[in-house]
Amino acid sequence: MKRINGFLLPALALFMAAFEGCTTDNPSPSPADPRSSFVGTWLANETGKKSTFEATIELDPSSTSRVLIHNFANADAGGSGNPAVAEVSGTSITLLADQVIGDGWTINGSGYLSTSTKINWSYTYFDGATLFSVTGTYTKK
Repeated sequence: MKRINGFLLPALALFMAAFEGCTTDNPSPSPADPRSSFVGTWLANETGKKSTFEATIELDPSSTSRVLIHNFANADAGGSGNPAVAEVSGTSITLLADQVIGDGWTINGSGYLSTSTKINWSYTYFDGATLFSVTGTYTKK
């Protein structure tokens, strides 16, 4: 019996050492892009101006953390202005500070995904004459 144990222990140790050096060629997949939860067409409902409109969010092709928001705050209903740019981190979305969108509106603020189909927003915009404070929701269409 001692002879078998004397053989099995070294064999087992050698077997375990062989597997310890093995690595996989395929690393685990990277986590899903959190921006993808924000992409789509949204029905916006603002409490500040009591208005409802559509906005579209798409990935910013020049960044791995930003999205572009077309018609944010209904500032670009005619389609002639710049989209809003926002940073996404997990379920939070933050507008780039003091950016100018639409027909010259300056915006600041942030939001978060409260469900997979709802973004809660709190932001300000200055249209050149008045500073508006707005809360609202975007509901995915």
